[in-house]
Amino acid sequence: MGRLRDDAVDVFARYYVKYLQAYARHGIRVDALTLLNEPGMDVVYPAMDIGIAQQQRLVLAIKRELAAHRLRTRLYVHDFNFWDWKDPNSTATKNYHRILDDPRVRAAADAIAFHPYWGDPAVMRDAYEQTGKPVHLTETSDLSPATVLSDLRLDASSYVLWAQATDQDGGTLHWTPARDNAIDWAEVGRTTRWPDRLVKVDTTTGTFTVRDELYALGQFARYLGPQHVRVASSAADNGVSNVVFRDGGDGFVAVLGNDAATDRTVEVVLAGESFTAVVPAHAYATYRWTGRVPPSRRNHAPVLRAVAPVVADQFATTRVPLSATDRDGDGPVATAWSCGWPTAPARRPPTRSRYATPRARCWRGRRRRTPGAGRRTSRCTSRSSWPRATSW
Repeated sequence: MGRLRDDAVDVFARYYVKYLQAYARHGIRVDALTLLNEPGMDVVYPAMDIGIAQQQRLVLAIKRELAAHRLRTRLYVHDFNFWDWKDPNSTATKNYHRILDDPRVRAAADAIAFHPYWGDPAVMRDAYEQTGKPVHLTETSDLSPATVLSDLRLDASSYVLWAQATDQDGGTLHWTPARDNAIDWAEVGRTTRWPDRLVKVDTTTGTFTVRDELYALGQFARYLGPQHVRVASSAADNGVSNVVFRDGGDGFVAVLGNDAATDRTVEVVLAGESFTAVVPAHAYATYRWTGRVPPSRRNHAPVLRAVAPVVADQFATTRVPLSATDRDGDGPVATAWSCGWPTAPARRPPTRSRYATPRARCWRGRRRRTPGAGRRTSRCTSRSSWPRATSW
């Protein structure tokens, strides 16, 4: 609880290096660290209220110390909620995106870390597209595979669960809403529990149990690695959502989620070829295949045509048609402006493709398909000529 003194910034940076070196002596290499857990939080557990200027100084100090000691550990900035990074609809947000206004800090930051407890997850995609920095979800307790899929589609490069293994009593959750230093932590530990996590270990018998969500999460964790890059794919259709990745070669991975009460037949198409698969009701399925990769090309942004002056009433909705030229020929490019925010430009449907026979793994939820229920066909289109530079 407290604040970081200006004269302690360099000392704090050296502390991080000593932490990395201590772990390395035990054979543990730390791949990345965040600047600080939830900067701006004035709480009683280890954290500090650290402003933008101090964060900028700390970024540069840590990177300087890492370089001096020849450490390749990456540094993530922010490590806080979506809302605290940028919220154009609020003046109360801290708007920590301003950390990267300093070009030296922007160059030093390796990625942007987020927590999901407040704000719109779409901020992750905005941050990636505006800065070019990878984005990571570095703390969450949401076990829903639907959330994982959605966040990966928003360009998250990782999905990190925390405090998901406890003992038979639910472990200890050292959290309290109290805001003074006279905290009896022994009492907090005795009375605060967090049962029913992903993995429960019975220390008296040496056995463990897991929740069903472990297998659904495995649809992602088992088949995706750092070599995978997400490619743009179609939106959810008939209750079936998807996220598609490509490895460094011609291998692809697609995770499909069926939230419907009946099985869904899905057609996956790419570069003129396709395959079909049946995703069971309330299930997540993973498909891997080797396919022909369309030649990559640069995707240029459309250029909006000039718009005449607009007069709008603040108590009414005004719609203004917009149009644009597109040097890539991806048109039609047209949208409408309404209440200050345009919708996304339309894109041409991708070409079709046939893949080799895919291998599939599937996790079925507890709900069962209604006997005799019919099937519907969904379409999952993937266009690898629009790769996202975001890796798992």
